[in-house]
Amino acid sequence: GLLPTTEMKVGLMGESSKDRPDRPVFKEAGSAVPFLCLLYFSIGFDAYITAQVEMNRTESRMGNFLEYATQISTGLLGSSKKHINLTGIRVHACSEDDGKHVQYFPPPHRPGKGSDYQTLGFLNVNSFAGGNLRAQESALFDDGQLDLFRQKDFIGNAMRRGMQYKTLKQKEAVFKIPSSLLGVHCQYDGEARFAFQPQGEDFELDVKRVMQIPVAIGPDTSEPIFGSCLGWREYIDRDAGKGDAAFIPATDLDECKALCIKHNFGGFCVYDGRAHFRADPGVDLSAKLLNKKGGILYVRDESESGVHFRFTGSPTDVETFRKRLQDWVTGNLVAELNADAAEVSSLQERSDKYFKVCKDICPCTSCGAAADSRTCKNCYQPFCKRCLDRHTIRSAVVQWMYADAGLVTSLARQSWSGKSCIDGVIATLEALDTDRPIRVWIKGKAKSNRDEVMPSKSEAVAYLKDVREQMTGSTDSIGGTSSVGTSTFNPNAHIETSFEMDEVELAADDDVAIDAPEEPVFTDGTP
Repeated sequence: GLLPTTEMKVGLMGESSKDRPDRPVFKEAGSAVPFLCLLYFSIGFDAYITAQVEMNRTESRMGNFLEYATQISTGLLGSSKKHINLTGIRVHACSEDDGKHVQYFPPPHRPGKGSDYQTLGFLNVNSFAGGNLRAQESALFDDGQLDLFRQKDFIGNAMRRGMQYKTLKQKEAVFKIPSSLLGVHCQYDGEARFAFQPQGEDFELDVKRVMQIPVAIGPDTSEPIFGSCLGWREYIDRDAGKGDAAFIPATDLDECKALCIKHNFGGFCVYDGRAHFRADPGVDLSAKLLNKKGGILYVRDESESGVHFRFTGSPTDVETFRKRLQDWVTGNLVAELNADAAEVSSLQERSDKYFKVCKDICPCTSCGAAADSRTCKNCYQPFCKRCLDRHTIRSAVVQWMYADAGLVTSLARQSWSGKSCIDGVIATLEALDTDRPIRVWIKGKAKSNRDEVMPSKSEAVAYLKDVREQMTGSTDSIGGTSSVGTSTFNPNAHIETSFEMDEVELAADDDVAIDAPEEPVFTDGTP
């Protein structure tokens, strides 16, 4: 079940204009609302592609595959890439019944706030993207677990793992969306929506098991199929064990089960009218399945309950879900979750400002002069040339990582944060809830590079502030404090003026070496 704990609205993507394909257009959604999720759920790249394909779906299966190929390439490389932003999103998951949640996203062992990730979600079946993607460890629809996944690089993952996701099984999860984002593209069981908070505040989405539903399985699957009844697991077209401990005619299934329990057998396989008993324990039989066309393997498992419809969770959870299920059936949930015309219009206005689709020039955040179509790539604030140079410190690009990550990890590029201005790194470090050693890499002009290891987060922040003071002659940040993708510029805040501008790179030289720092020859100077 997808259960918002704060106010959340959803809308649909509309057709973008040909002259501004990078401008998202929103419209009111239909009657299907995000509530029950039987198959899979994701936010980010997958959801955005699903939304684009839905707008251009054809009657031809081949035509739809071609549309997927077009949208995937555009999403990875084209102008719409900027719509995929997971910066600041947090996911906390729980694997036990004690209710203790641990951070799953962004990965706590890596720096950054998730800006370099493309997609995030979970599986409930071992099939995703039309069966083209699967979990490395099979996702089972009846194990009561969410198979969480996070995807950093679609192409890189395909090269390392093929068409598989690395997953983590958890009992429940909480997706936390920050106010610094306009909202998120999400999809549930193939239905694409754009989720947002009408007042531009943070919102959360709880995901937990809410029901057990009996399902019928077709005969053409290559996965081991099993059902369950009280105390037994049943595997279709499977056998296990090294040989018969005994066999009898399989005329009475209850008699076969009683005999299996009486002699403490682990299970039995019914094949060609006979029940072949296996002496191995039930857990061993389930772990060593063999193909046996036409056979049904019955394995003893005292933990199995009968296959029937039931609600799951605590009495309070069940009562909350039953009320929400009734609202869903009666249509009241549509009015609660779907954005109305006024909310969609407000979202569109904030989106236009967030993506800088406006008519006039916005004043510089720092000095108030005309921004001349310049904005910081890191925090999206508009600046004039002089103030942009000071804000981003064009003579330096900064990256950081945890210094105690180990030698092999430190040589891996994905262990480092993205490139940022000094203000961005300072704000990111100050927001960390750990005080681990920090390694800071600063690339300046004329080979004026610095590579420093600080014993704690607080010392790293103090060091960066000293560097900023040397370079700008000021102890304050330029144009307000910003972080990687999360800044004082809030896309949901009201902005009086409108503007149209292009992004400006943080530095002319975008190639930052991170493996072999040179001896620092740093020179002071104010842009």
